Amino acid sequence: TVVGYVPLETYIISPAMFLLMVMWLTLFLLGGLYEIPWDMSRIDYGFAILKAVGIGTLVLFIATFDAAAMSWGGRLATLFHGASVAMLVLFVRMFIVGIERKYEILGFRRRNTIVVGTSAAAAELVAEIANRPGLKYHIKGFVDNKIETGTFLGLPVLGSTHEIPEV
Repeated sequence: TVVGYVPLETYIISPAMFLLMVMWLTLFLLGGLYEIPWDMSRIDYGFAILKAVGIGTLVLFIATFDAAAMSWGGRLATLFHGASVAMLVLFVRMFIVGIERKYEILGFRRRNTIVVGTSAAAAELVAEIANRPGLKYHIKGFVDNKIETGTFLGLPVLGSTHEIPEV
């Protein structure tokens, strides 16, 4: 019987803590959470985090299941652990992604983009991109078979569709 508190160092150097950390890192790696696509929405990224944490919590439920000594306290502790991990990871990751997008750090830099065509649909696309700066597109111009030089919407027509590789 242990009387008093168990020192924090006991938990930190515990093999169980090491396995738990390896499990979470592996799940996040398999869930693609270490390679954030630059165009992934925060909602989709949040769902990816929740999916990985949900799977991890389910793994913990199964790994710690003991039918002979069924305890609601242990089940609630596992749920609390999963919820805590989910909230902390969501908060920290969204904070970091917000900073990376705002200051265009790492993969969140603007992408040079050309638009194919000079139609009304192309004009709508340009307007949509202008209204959504979070997409990080920087329109350099247009390519079109009808108008191979000149300007459209104040941007240059850079050539025809056959010249896309050169453009």
